[in-house]
Amino acid sequence: MTPEIYIPRRSRKILENDFRNRDAVYQILSSLKKDERSVKFKNANAAEGWMEVDKKISTGHDEQGRMYVGEIKQQDTKFVVLIGHKKNQSKDFEYMKNNHPSKMIKDK
Repeated sequence: MTPEIYIPRRSRKILENDFRNRDAVYQILSSLKKDERSVKFKNANAAEGWMEVDKKISTGHDEQGRMYVGEIKQQDTKFVVLIGHKKNQSKDFEYMKNNHPSKMIKDK
């Protein structure tokens, strides 16, 4: 059984609007599904339940893409992934502080 990755609508819009090239995002998502230990993380500014992918992520415009991962084990979902951009990072941190990954699955 391979883990399912849930990407909330908010992140899908950012991916669609701010990422001209999504290859780097797809590569990280693929690595996460194959072996989550292959993805390096750092603390996501003390947002409980979230970790930030510790890698510069190309958007096709710049290297300012951001990905945040929350590991959950609910239903058929193992990870919740938020996608953002450095310019919106403070809003992303606020969003994560108010939305624990285990509660995100209810938005599916």
